Amino acid sequence: MKVLFIGPLLDISGFAHASRMLLKTLSHDENIDVVARSIQYDQADNGKEVKTPEWMQELLHKDLMDVDIAIQMTTCNIEANPVPNVLNVLYTFLRQTKSKRNGLIRRMSLIS
Repeated sequence: MKVLFIGPLLDISGFAHASRMLLKTLSHDENIDVVARSIQYDQADNGKEVKTPEWMQELLHKDLMDVDIAIQMTTCNIEANPVPNVLNVLYTFLRQTKSKRNGLIRRMSLIS
């Protein structure tokens, strides 16, 4: 099975760290052929640069042919775009400090 993983892989945020760890875990499964694409959330501080980990470099340059599943680890707004003709999985996260201000947590509690 070929999996396309999309997430903020090269940023300095906690979201990016979580994305890298999930991607690394997937890449260790011998039954999964993983290809990755990074989206950008953060801009590194002046003078700092995010280096692509060696283990990730090959994954970022693999071709996208014959992908079966697309996993997008991102926020559920503008960054999440379905990939045509494959199973799409959205693995999302919420930042609690901002969510409380806009009432999202309160609205979500009404769902359960």
